[in-house]
Amino acid sequence: MAAPLTLLSGWATLHGANLYNLASEEGDFGCAALLETLECGLPPLQTACGEFWSWGSPMQRHPGQLRVLGAAEARIEGRLIGGCLDTLSRLQGSRYFDLSAFKAEPAILYLENCEMGPCELLRALTGLRLGGALDGLAGLVLGRSGGPDAGDANALDYRAALETALAGLPYPVAVDADIGHVPPQWSLLNGAWATLEVKGSAGVLEQRRTR
Repeated sequence: MAAPLTLLSGWATLHGANLYNLASEEGDFGCAALLETLECGLPPLQTACGEFWSWGSPMQRHPGQLRVLGAAEARIEGRLIGGCLDTLSRLQGSRYFDLSAFKAEPAILYLENCEMGPCELLRALTGLRLGGALDGLAGLVLGRSGGPDAGDANALDYRAALETALAGLPYPVAVDADIGHVPPQWSLLNGAWATLEVKGSAGVLEQRRTR
């Protein structure tokens, strides 16, 4: 879990591809480009939903599904922090997921669901909201869900779970971003200053070392 290390130590940590994805012939272009950008002082890396851009060179991956709940577009800017919702939700109330100091400046919290079904997803997000983890953010970004959807047509589904848990938040909530346990996925640097712009189903994320 990268986020607790960033919160406790102030170190930058990476949330990206699973280890077995790095061995593919295609490789993890987003991760390599981000690290090269930060190491060499190149211009901020822009990553688009469904494709990766490295200084103007696109790599098409799949049609974007990114959207903003209750809005057609949004712009979110702040310090990135987040990770897997399955694990971070269990740390609610502990020093390992205490966002209070991190929120001294605008913060973007990103979360991705690995295995939880809609009902458990609703419980996890509601728990974070009741505990104050979702207060005072510049924005919230949810990745594509890797968990099962409702098997019964009359049961709670993934979309309804999100809308029920997150309705009424006073900042933009982007969902179905390229974050998760299934490629393609953004490589996100906890502690980086980020700007996410979403219009319709298209989105571009920019990450840089400093504000």
